[in-house]
Amino acid sequence: MTHGLKRWVSLLPILLLIIGSSNATIGYIIDAQVEGGPAFHLARETHNMTFSLDGSVSGSGNFSRFSRITDIAGMNSNEQSSAVRGGDLSIDEKQRLQTLEGPVSIYIELASDTEYISIPDPLDPSNFILVPVIKESAKIDTDEYWPAAYANYKKISYSGPKVHNREFYENNGDIVTSSIDSWKLNKESLYRSSLNRTSIRADVTKTHLFVTKDTNRSSFYALNMESTGSLTHLGIAKTKSSHIPSEGIIPQGPDVFISEDYVGQHTLKLQISMDDYLLRNRYEDAWLPCCSGGYNDMSKSDRKGLSSDSIFNCSCPSLYRLYLSTGGDHKSS
Repeated sequence: MTHGLKRWVSLLPILLLIIGSSNATIGYIIDAQVEGGPAFHLARETHNMTFSLDGSVSGSGNFSRFSRITDIAGMNSNEQSSAVRGGDLSIDEKQRLQTLEGPVSIYIELASDTEYISIPDPLDPSNFILVPVIKESAKIDTDEYWPAAYANYKKISYSGPKVHNREFYENNGDIVTSSIDSWKLNKESLYRSSLNRTSIRADVTKTHLFVTKDTNRSSFYALNMESTGSLTHLGIAKTKSSHIPSEGIIPQGPDVFISEDYVGQHTLKLQISMDDYLLRNRYEDAWLPCCSGGYNDMSKSDRKGLSSDSIFNCSCPSLYRLYLSTGGDHKSS
């Protein structure tokens, strides 16, 4: 025999902290835990930010370069280049990064079910008694509309004893990486990524914690390279929704994984596109169109269209004007 009773409870503590708009930063922190069960912690923030870099380097001798972007709306970038024994070098580069504040919706449901189960009476096994069993749970659903866009264009030429060049790009779990050791290198690459919506859902009970993260995201990478050297490594990883399973279960790896290695003299031309779409019946901002098309062909016949100016001086509305024009009220298709 069972009886069910549902009620709002305070037995399951929820801490919800909203970070204000001071210092042009917004965010929130959620902590939840069922008594005797796993804990859930979520801390998210963003702010209005614009970063741009235009550079040109040429000369002979030793050099070392390092740049990094760490977890800006789930985007990461890490670049390293060095030649410790000299050489002739030429580099042209442009980077653009922009993020915007936007609305966030947070839904939290706390529940406690009291279920009565029949067990034999310890004093009289021929009789049965009802024993209450309390089951607590929490469902947490956040929906962020925080636009972010990043683009990185590089053109490098080198000849000399040895140059090491490494790129690493990530857009919320989608990864593109390259590592090159070469004594004669001509390389032109373009990485572009965007994000405009993130949904995080958590199920918390006494026995398990399950978290799902879905995003509207897009990543593109194009490479045109000629190298004579000891190693060229390429790595691509594509993941779908990010899941954190119950304790004791090993998370699965990426859904698509590609690893390639080349030695000696070689020419590489490739284009990689990775996209995810989050379709839910809620309001959302429009996709970020800036620099999202027109430069997918990296063949030599189109090198005129691959200059730094043509890549980044596209005639498209700024993120800020795009955001204002939608007002956060554009519905998903």
